[in-house]
Amino acid sequence: MKRKVEKINEEITKVTYTADAGDDDLLDTAPIDFTWNGRIVITQAGAELTPVTVYRYEAGDSAFLKKQTANGEVAYTDKKVKIADHDAYSVKLDFNIGNDELLLGMGQYEDGIYDYRNHTEYLYESNMRIAIPFLVTTGNYGILIDSESSMIFTSEGNRITFTIDCAREPGYYIITGETINDIIHGYHLITGMPSMLPRWTFGYIQSKERYQSGVELEDIVSTFRAKNIPIDCIVQDWFSWEDGLWGEKKFDKKRYPDLPSTVRKLHDDHVRFMVSIWPNMSTDSDNYSEFADKDLLLPNSNLYDVFDENARNLYWKQAQAEIMSSGTDALWCDNAEPFSDADWSGEVKKPENERYRVVKELSEQSMDPEMLNSYGLYHAKGIYDNWRKTLPDKRVVNLTRSGYTGIQKYGTILWSGDICATYDTLRKQITEGIKMGLTGMPYWTLDIGGFFVVNDKYENRGCNDQSHTPVWFWHGDYNDGVEDKGYRELYVRWLEFGTFLPVFRSHGTDTPREP
Repeated sequence: MKRKVEKINEEITKVTYTADAGDDDLLDTAPIDFTWNGRIVITQAGAELTPVTVYRYEAGDSAFLKKQTANGEVAYTDKKVKIADHDAYSVKLDFNIGNDELLLGMGQYEDGIYDYRNHTEYLYESNMRIAIPFLVTTGNYGILIDSESSMIFTSEGNRITFTIDCAREPGYYIITGETINDIIHGYHLITGMPSMLPRWTFGYIQSKERYQSGVELEDIVSTFRAKNIPIDCIVQDWFSWEDGLWGEKKFDKKRYPDLPSTVRKLHDDHVRFMVSIWPNMSTDSDNYSEFADKDLLLPNSNLYDVFDENARNLYWKQAQAEIMSSGTDALWCDNAEPFSDADWSGEVKKPENERYRVVKELSEQSMDPEMLNSYGLYHAKGIYDNWRKTLPDKRVVNLTRSGYTGIQKYGTILWSGDICATYDTLRKQITEGIKMGLTGMPYWTLDIGGFFVVNDKYENRGCNDQSHTPVWFWHGDYNDGVEDKGYRELYVRWLEFGTFLPVFRSHGTDTPREP
């Protein structure tokens, strides 16, 4: 491997390790100093590249098994063969930093950590976790790791380290500037400028888990208007499809007999319409069969292959056939980090290093480990590229639960996943929202009121829960939802906070969400 240092402009430097045929040694290991206004602000102190073998998993003719998870229907096989595919590296990048700067950004997590000095963060995609390896500091520099792999960030004293799980030609950017805004601007120059959303997205978005029919959608909007309560968009969450056909991008005609008519009525009331769509599809659905027939699924899964342009085009074609052609104004790409089921299960929350391991191991059975963090990024790219071709006069709006470096250029709004209704969660969400802005993502929101409200009063659970199984993530503080005046107080405070976010949206399960 050889190290290449390239000045992109006065503020941005790119460092890349590239393969050199016949040379297995890591060359150019001397420290690199990066300066701003003649002062050293950060030094690359070292790099370790350890050869690893990348495997793929093949199921052969093994039949799929099916199970219901927190992320819908999952198809899998327990009879896979592990096959060596290609060589890559595990990479460790060490940097020396100053004494005083704050270490900020890097996406959004669950822990409410603002300054990462003397902390560890696991950068992987899961419900409630949006990993973006862009570290912003108050020391006149930022670091962007040029990799789509999962990785670990550690800070101890004046040394920070990024440990990248898998890469063939790893690299990073150092961005310098006078202010944090300058550093974020450099990030946008590298990864793409944020797209402009339509004006209605900055109004109030009404959502819950979930509306059951077209008639209910129309009635809810009519009630808002009759009571003179502002509303700009209403959301159809999951299960718009026929029972048993998870992820089918066709509405159940018994409950939604005339979708274009419903959308027109919403528009007549000056309300926009957003629809939830999923990348995982029931193996009994027509949508799944079309992908399977064209060999456009990720291996060992019922997920479409977002890394294949043909698959992205087909996914849009299916969404366009009924949902978008009916006048729908926005898509909600839920479960854009589709291999988090190993993490989102069990009564007890696993330790952070164990959560990281199980998600990584599950993901690697269907995806190249060099791209474990970027499923949501390519998912959004496919929606954006095809939307712009098909509907060039209509701005893209994609509410997505996951994203990665550059997601801001694809008409996306990110949100913080299925959080719990507690005051501690609300406090942490303020920190995580600030961090998302510092990571260069201008459009971020959350579930006002918290998604999960009930703790252990299982009969009050929503989400079509029937098992009443205790799980670590379903722990709100209010078993009786809106019947508890304590929850009403929390909801009001959360609603007040929501008015100051870029996107103002209520959502959740267990209890009603209309004012």
